[in-house]
Amino acid sequence: MKNSKVLRGICYVLMPILIAVFILSSCYMYLINEGNYGSEQEFFNSDMFKSSYMNRIRDYMHELIFAQSHYITVQDGERTIYYTDWNNMYDMKDFMDVVVIYGNKVLTNVKFSENTDTLEEIKNVVLEDKGNNLCYENNQYSSNLENFTEDIDEYLKYDEITYYTNDNKVKEVVNIYSEDDLVIEETTEEVELVNGEEVLENTNSMANTDMNKVEYHTAKIEDFTFYSSFNKNLDKSSEISMVINTMNTLKPYHTLISISFPISAILILIMTIYLINAIGHVKGKEEIEITDFDKVPLEIIIGIFLIILIGSTYIIFEGISFPNLNMDIRCILLSTFYIVNMILAEVTGVTIIKRIKAKQFLDTSICGKILKWSWSLCKKSIKRIIDLFKKFRNKLRSIKKAFNENTNLTKKLIVIICAYIIVAVILLGVLGPIGAIIDLAVFFYAIYQVILRLNSFKKLEASLKKIYEGEKVVLNAEDFTQEFEKSITYINDISNGFENAVQESLKSERLKTELITNVSHDIKTPLTSIINYVDLIKKENVENEKVKEYIEILDNKSQRLKKLTEDLVEASKASSGNVSLNFENIGIIELLNQLLGEYKDKFEEKKLEVISNLPKEDIKIKADSRYLYRVIDNLFGNISKYALDSSRVYIDTFIKDNKINITFKNISKERLNITEEELMQRFVRGDKSRTTEGSGLGLSIAKSLTELQKGTLSCKIDGDLFKVEIEFNIA
Repeated sequence: MKNSKVLRGICYVLMPILIAVFILSSCYMYLINEGNYGSEQEFFNSDMFKSSYMNRIRDYMHELIFAQSHYITVQDGERTIYYTDWNNMYDMKDFMDVVVIYGNKVLTNVKFSENTDTLEEIKNVVLEDKGNNLCYENNQYSSNLENFTEDIDEYLKYDEITYYTNDNKVKEVVNIYSEDDLVIEETTEEVELVNGEEVLENTNSMANTDMNKVEYHTAKIEDFTFYSSFNKNLDKSSEISMVINTMNTLKPYHTLISISFPISAILILIMTIYLINAIGHVKGKEEIEITDFDKVPLEIIIGIFLIILIGSTYIIFEGISFPNLNMDIRCILLSTFYIVNMILAEVTGVTIIKRIKAKQFLDTSICGKILKWSWSLCKKSIKRIIDLFKKFRNKLRSIKKAFNENTNLTKKLIVIICAYIIVAVILLGVLGPIGAIIDLAVFFYAIYQVILRLNSFKKLEASLKKIYEGEKVVLNAEDFTQEFEKSITYINDISNGFENAVQESLKSERLKTELITNVSHDIKTPLTSIINYVDLIKKENVENEKVKEYIEILDNKSQRLKKLTEDLVEASKASSGNVSLNFENIGIIELLNQLLGEYKDKFEEKKLEVISNLPKEDIKIKADSRYLYRVIDNLFGNISKYALDSSRVYIDTFIKDNKINITFKNISKERLNITEEELMQRFVRGDKSRTTEGSGLGLSIAKSLTELQKGTLSCKIDGDLFKVEIEFNIA
């Protein structure tokens, strides 16, 4: 079921619808429980409206005391009247008129005109214009609204505005318990009242304030007088009016909405679980399907989504705020906004889930790659620190071990140093400058002895290096300090032992070579006679078929023995270097093609398909033509003898670093249960039964001859694949 594209598509379509149902039903249930949006009358009688309304009046009171110079002002006798153009509450056009009086200062939002330039005229506008009045005068509330003044006292009676004056400057005090505990709100603006006019000054503290001239004031509700009125006829384009109309429209469907709220939540949860489990699965595949879109850096996708989300939100809500838009257009805009962003949210969510399930979330994210790189760097750094710590620990252990192994020497050295320090201090204290000279002389003598021992150590190290390189070394004890006497004896013995071992090895190798040469020579003489007599017998008219068969066997075996004898002599000469070489420029590609032609019949007889990748242009190398021919002939001979019938043989060449590399590859017909090193030894064959032709010397001879011509030959075995590589410098 999780592989069904149809079911997933249905979920993708239903999910935005169910989320919209859930959001709308939850908003409806919340507004119903609030009980403030059933009608305009309910809204204006709600505590929310009363609180907001009185908070706005309280803001006017606070602003009046700290009135700023940017306000428009008029004079009414000794009074100064300030005009503010604050936005009306709830964005309702011409909703609220206010006038607040404190001492000889007045603040209002009623615009000045020729008919409203005095306090009385402004009061008349406020009280007569809107009709729904609320007044506070002489510590008494009055209103033509039912139940409106019952809770007013609770909103304002505890409000106090504390401030101080100094040289006619007014500044707010946030909290004051005593003059020592004065806390002043930081601001850059203060108002200086001079003859009823304001002058803006900048200050951030009371540093320049003469505290002896400071006067503290507390303005309570009793010190203010205010008149206000508001319009109960809501503008049809206002948000409050829209909410009330929407709630009245939805009330007949209250039961259906109440049921849809939990059902939509449950369905959203079920579909979310299903989609998380199903996303990325494709029928017939076990792994999660990843598209090219899922390989785009996640930050780019999320960034595009957020840009479109923020941009569409701004455009749509700016459009909704226009008062001339009717409800249908507003709904279309909101629906478009919702559909576009839900599609983007689904696309983003799907690619995130697929990346997480495919374990490629970090690999397809820029931040993830940076995080992985940082983590890898941290691991390397930690590993490096641990390795350094281990080295340091091992160093300490080696020092401790050396200290324990040389306890007597260490104790002796410590005693000498301590004795020197004690004697040096005594001489310096008793003899003064003369003692200091003696101390310096002893110190420089000690340095001289240390230098002698360091030089001895370096000579010893150089001698060991020569022995390592195969040279014979004889050390003289007089050239070293006394501490190295035993080491010199050991090194001389090792050098002599190495020399003897090398001489014995050379002697043994020489004896082997001489033995092979002598035995081969001794075998060659009677073998030649046997071959000659076999040839003579073959020329006789022998009628007995059995005798003919015996003669043929003698001929084959004698020829094979002759070939073995010749290979032995050649292997002996090649391994000992007893071969005279005539180096010349030889075309290696031409030689390979020539030998391929010579072995063509043998390869066709065993149905071997030769696939050669040789360059058209010939390549010259420095070698001896006879022995280079023998090397390649041996390799082709091995292929013709041991390659699997009806298989392919590959011959490839490539050039690198002014060297040509030639590779021969074939499949062995016998199982190669042998290592490369063993196969390169003398008399070793891949055919363990030894039923085929060959002496087991071909590869050994080819390797020795190749190295004599300053080339390299190596073989590799991979299962039944046998590969030989030869390499020469290009001339």
